[in-house]
Parts: sequence; C-alpha cells; structure tokens
Amino acid sequence: MREDLALLIELQKGEQVLRSIGEKKKALPEKLQLLSQDFRAAEARAAEKRVIYDGLHKKHREREARLKKEGDSLRKTRERLFEVKTNKEYQAILKEIEGAEGICSELESEIILILEELEEAERMMKGEDEKLKSHLASYERERVELEGELEKLIGSVDLWHGKIDNLRRQVASDLLKKYDIIKQANAGMAVVSVWKAVCGGCHMNVPPQLYNELQKSDELTHCPNCKRIIYWYDQTDGSN
Repeated sequence: MREDLALLIELQKGEQVLRSIGEKKKALPEKLQLLSQDFRAAEARAAEKRVIYDGLHKKHREREARLKKEGDSLRKTRERLFEVKTNKEYQAILKEIEGAEGICSELESEIILILEELEEAERMMKGEDEKLKSHLASYERERVELEGELEKLIGSVDLWHGKIDNLRRQVASDLLKKYDIIKQANAGMAVVSVWKAVCGGCHMNVPPQLYNELQKSDELTHCPNCKRIIYWYDQTDGSN
C-alpha cells in the first residue's frame, strides 16, 4: 500500500502543477489583451495630439491666405486714392481702407496667437510621439516574452498531461475512483500529510491512537474529519 500511496502523492502533485500551469495559461491572454489595450491608448493619445496640431496648422494656413487676400485688396484700395476726383469719393475710400486695415490687424493678431498655440501643440505632439515610440519598444518586448511564455506553458500542459495519464494507469481502478471522489469533495486535495497529530487538510487533530498507527501501518488511512487520505510526514527531516 505504500507504493499506492506514493503514486497518489505523485499524482496529486502532478495535478496541482497542471492546475497551476492552467491558471497561468489562462491569465497570459488577459495580460496580452491588457498590454495591447495600454498600447492602443498610447496610440490614441498621440493621434489626438496630432489632430490638434493638424487643426491648428490648417487654421494658420487659412488665416495666412485670408490675410494675403485682404492685404492685396487693401493695396488695390490704396491705389484707387490716386484716381478719385471728388472729396466724397476720397473719404469713402479712406473709410474702406480703415476697415480693411482693421481686418488685417485682427488677422495678424489671430495669426500670432495661433502660432503660439501651434508651437505648444507641436511640442505636445512630439512628446507623445516619443512616448509612443518608447511604448512601442516596450510593448513589442513584453508581447514577445508573454507569447513565448504562453508557448512554453502549452508545451508543459501536454507534458504534464502525459505524466498524469501514466500515473493514473499505475493506480488500481477502485483506488483511483476513491481518490477522484475525495479530490472533488475537497477542492482538489485528496491526499494530505499529518504532523504532530494535525491533519494538513482540515487542520483538525486526529485521535492519538490513529496518529500512532499512521506512523507504523502500511494501510491507507483516512482523516476522520475531512475523509482525505492521510499519511505521516516527519517535517523535521524535510522528506516525504
């Protein structure tokens, strides 16, 4: 029976390793998704700054074009001063020139403000582009690492499935059935050690007589409290 117990202990360890690998394997795609979302957010921030910059750049071009048009119109209006024949016409053209000069002055002031905003927007855009460049390098590095880890875990899953299947074939069918029933009823832990009369599964004391027999007997024994298969384990020497 000691051989059966050793097989069950190894089987349980293998299943625990496989379960741990499965949890990591499940978590990795989530990490990859979060990593991708974080990078997409960085892309969106950079794109937003570029949209602001492009909008200001377009606005600047439009104001420059309008200023040129108004300036050309003002120049032609001033040239007409030399063609007028009456004082009334002269005064009308002066008023027209005054209005055009006001428009040009407003456009020039607006262009100065736009240039200041454009300079700040360009600084922000370049800053976000640099961050995105750094983020991209970090994203690619972490993505490759996570994908490599995921690939290794997939290989480990296949390996441990093979080991577990081999161990299960070595255990007697009736004992294996009992093991599976106990495991399902106790969160995956069917076999636990006992030390100083305390069950490692339910952490309850086992009767003194049972604890003494456990240290000597080769028979499979169950905890009277949690019904798990128990075995004596001397924790002072660190061996099972």
